[in-house]
Amino acid sequence: MSDLVREKELGFVALSETGRRDYSPNFLKILCGGKDFLWHCKPPRGRYGGMLVGINLLEFNIGEIEEGGFFIKLKLRNKQDGFQWLLVSAYGAAQHHLKEAF
Repeated sequence: MSDLVREKELGFVALSETGRRDYSPNFLKILCGGKDFLWHCKPPRGRYGGMLVGINLLEFNIGEIEEGGFFIKLKLRNKQDGFQWLLVSAYGAAQHHLKEAF
């Protein structure tokens, strides 16, 4: 992942089904190729789910971060031109009993 972030000069990373509740600062620094990212983690429900979103702070100002049952939504503003937009990372439940809620 870190090679991809550097090679493609990614401004953000959104991962689903991570299955983790927390991450060490060192792991996150490696994941983003050493760039200055702000990270937001949505813990999994039991053994399933979990989301991780990282934003490059050199490229974007971050407004609100909203978390729902199946999404993380971030209000972003591009530092270069001031363009404002929403980044929404969403995933559907794999478990049958959660599909209706999704």
